[in-house]
Amino acid sequence: MWALSLIKDPLNEAHLSIRNTFTSKVYCVSPHHTEETESELVGVRRERDKLRRQKEEEVSALNARLRAIERSYDAILEDALDSLCCKMEELREKWDFESREIDQRTQQTLLEFVTPG
Repeated sequence: MWALSLIKDPLNEAHLSIRNTFTSKVYCVSPHHTEETESELVGVRRERDKLRRQKEEEVSALNARLRAIERSYDAILEDALDSLCCKMEELREKWDFESREIDQRTQQTLLEFVTPG
């Protein structure tokens, strides 16, 4: 981020001040130093471009890391749900077996009760 300000010196000449808010480096632009001003401007632009590239690289790296975390989370969730489904299937089979046994015993008891004997 850059901050611009216009400063007047004791001789009432205007000077442009450019401050890089990331590095707090201040560049003063005087109307009397055009070559120096031009080289400072080139330096500022290079620094700005460098910071932009660094920011873009960091954002790309963070996005890649986020995608990796999401894939990992999806895999963990899928494994957990698969495990849960397997356990539920085992319990359903056990419950079906036990319920058939209870049904057979109940039918046998009813037949014994109804059959005269």
